Amino acid sequence: MSNPKLMYLKHPYPYSAYLEYKAITALYFDGDGTALLNLYPELDNAMRFKRPIPLAVETLEHEIGRGITTLPEFYISLERMLSDQSKPIAGDAPVPVFNNHSDLPTRYIEWLAIFQLVFKGDREAMRLAYNDGYADVGLGLADSFHKATKKVSQHPRDKSKRDLLSLKGSVFTNGQTFDAFMVEMRKRRRRITVKDKKVAGQTMAREAYQRQELGPAYVENKPLYGAVKAFATPDLAERHLSDASIDELILTLDGVAELSDEQRVSLRENTLRPRLDKFNAQGLVEAAIVAHAEQMATGGKALAFLWLKLKHTYLKDDMIVMSQDQIAKFAGISKAHAGPAMKVLLKLGAIEQISKARRNSFDATAAKYRRLV
Repeated sequence: MSNPKLMYLKHPYPYSAYLEYKAITALYFDGDGTALLNLYPELDNAMRFKRPIPLAVETLEHEIGRGITTLPEFYISLERMLSDQSKPIAGDAPVPVFNNHSDLPTRYIEWLAIFQLVFKGDREAMRLAYNDGYADVGLGLADSFHKATKKVSQHPRDKSKRDLLSLKGSVFTNGQTFDAFMVEMRKRRRRITVKDKKVAGQTMAREAYQRQELGPAYVENKPLYGAVKAFATPDLAERHLSDASIDELILTLDGVAELSDEQRVSLRENTLRPRLDKFNAQGLVEAAIVAHAEQMATGGKALAFLWLKLKHTYLKDDMIVMSQDQIAKFAGISKAHAGPAMKVLLKLGAIEQISKARRNSFDATAAKYRRLV
């Protein structure tokens, strides 16, 4: 018997040489591939892949020696499999979630995870999986990532940079899987908000953020969002409507009947309900502030005016970073009243303290608060 000739050793599809090797080994050498590897040493490099084998490849490999008993039959089946796959191993290639993200370093982290965890660093296999050039965007994205994470310190302003570096390190953690990594990445990159969180100097657009977060529940009808928001009034908030009552209210709007149940729930829970809750929470807290101010022997007006300034300067969930002297200057009140007034706002739940002020011989750090209502 003459030595078999390998026809697919340099084929661009990475599994072609592997399948041919398995077929010749099974049909000519009774499953012993040593002789074939001695004849073709380059086969060793051609078959070095650790990525999951696509289902079509597994199916054809299983048929060798069973349904496929001759080499011509194998080659016919191999060509049929290759012609059926317009995008080789595309079935195993995940669809990038953050590919349209406005933050380039975030795009890079996802690309790196796909490159390392799915394709095990094999650029050619990745190019075959993505025929839109996605496999080659990593170099440009890497530059953005390195610029964004340059000169990272422990300062609070560098928290986002440290988070990016931590995510990159997680890609190379032993035993890491792509699915587990993406769950973690979605949780951690969700911290980027439309209003006040910036990464690498870019702010995510509100619409892109909502579309990414809500997925199938996102509603494309912009006028409908405006109509739902218009329902949010103090009078409606005081009625404390049930979910069913709110759904009936929303269904009176044009275009709602065509939406899916998931989209209608999203309009209720993500658009209308938060605005109604905000009216209720703010009303209760402000009533407590006014009552407390009236009972204070001194500083009652300072408390009321400080809250008024904070409410009109900072949005809900905004960070407030000020020392006691800065608070007094900001609200136009005396320093003696600034500290007690902030303590009252903390007690009543209008704000929360993130960290206390710190002063030593080297530096001074202002206290950090967050507006809650």
